[in-house]
Amino acid sequence: MSGPNARGFDDFTALLKAGIRAVRDFDPEIPIVVHLAEGGNNSLFRWFFDELIKRNVDFDVIGVSYYPYWHGTLEELSFNLNDVSQRYKKDVLVVETAYPWTLQDADGHGNIFGDESLQWTAGYLATVRGQTSFLRDLIKVLKQVPNGRGLGLFYWEGAWIPVKGAGWKTDEGNPWENQALFDFQGNALETLKIFRNYEELLEEKAELVQVSSITLESIVGSVELPQRVRALFSDDSLRLVPVVWQVEEGKLKDAGEYRIMGKIDGYDTIVEARLLIKEPTNYLSNWSFETGNFDPWIVEGNKQSVKLVRASPPQNAHHGVYAVNYWLDKPFEFEMYQIVRDLPVGTYKLSMWIQGSGGDEVELSISSHGGEKASVRIENKGWLQWNHPVLEVQITSGTARISLHVKGKAGNWGWVDEFQLIKVK
Repeated sequence: MSGPNARGFDDFTALLKAGIRAVRDFDPEIPIVVHLAEGGNNSLFRWFFDELIKRNVDFDVIGVSYYPYWHGTLEELSFNLNDVSQRYKKDVLVVETAYPWTLQDADGHGNIFGDESLQWTAGYLATVRGQTSFLRDLIKVLKQVPNGRGLGLFYWEGAWIPVKGAGWKTDEGNPWENQALFDFQGNALETLKIFRNYEELLEEKAELVQVSSITLESIVGSVELPQRVRALFSDDSLRLVPVVWQVEEGKLKDAGEYRIMGKIDGYDTIVEARLLIKEPTNYLSNWSFETGNFDPWIVEGNKQSVKLVRASPPQNAHHGVYAVNYWLDKPFEFEMYQIVRDLPVGTYKLSMWIQGSGGDEVELSISSHGGEKASVRIENKGWLQWNHPVLEVQITSGTARISLHVKGKAGNWGWVDEFQLIKVK
């Protein structure tokens, strides 16, 4: 499946078919589930299951993992389940899901969901009520899959409470106890009632509780106020609600700090925004890869080692949802560069963000700018240990070649994001 003589999906599906054949031989009535992570990523599912269908893989159900803090919105999950169930004429099943009932840590071993900011990503408070509301909304998505093809969900892992010795591995704690369906002492949470009283909970009307003030940053000439803001509702859900901003025409054209008021559409609630408009311009194109492709960046060398992906989990992107990921199961080397033209003469700062396994040789550089090549070596130190290298140079030629060069050993990996080339004087 990988390596110099690999045949990709041909080898993978041959192995998959062998396993399926063994199950069918034992009992042809057992449903076969093919399970893929990233339940909100429709393009991934289409790509993967198109290849399986092309090779006549025999299966019955499409299984998905869905954790709302990793795998997109419920709307994206719903679109994906509806699409693949009709495209492949298969039932769909959420085979992994969970949500925290608290942010507390019971055993001193850090939890996967311990940062309160993840609540805003997922759309629910980390409370028993928030956990219940998430499951209510997830069940609703499954019930709305056309032709009754949404089979249901498996909660993983509802009973994983903080018991000594029940960690990921020997001598390690439990990073998941706050996502169980029982409290730290093993008492059942009210959340469990969702599986019996779903219809009753569905009828409850959630009221808007509050909308927090927000802080926004932008640059001159590119000010865009959000059309929707997060609001807390009485069921501990954090929903996006439409807002109408009260801004005088032409008021936001200059750099500075502004206080703006807006009204939540359909409510009497007022929201306040603090807007900081900055002067500098980032002269790099596609600097955070949010176009979903490399252009105008050019990649040379072992191209199979580097790809642009929607980051999962989302923390692997430093800005936005896309980032460059590199990895290969053999030694590799590549360069990624962009040539920038029509630059005003001046002093510039070049920077980027990178995290990785370590053990590789990484260099950020700038050349063809009218002076000697400037570069900085970067030492990766592990997952989410972000490095932020910065180079300051004088650009006199009107052009600059921005380059990232990586030389790695087999298994080295990294995530690269948010390049900036800013004129500082």
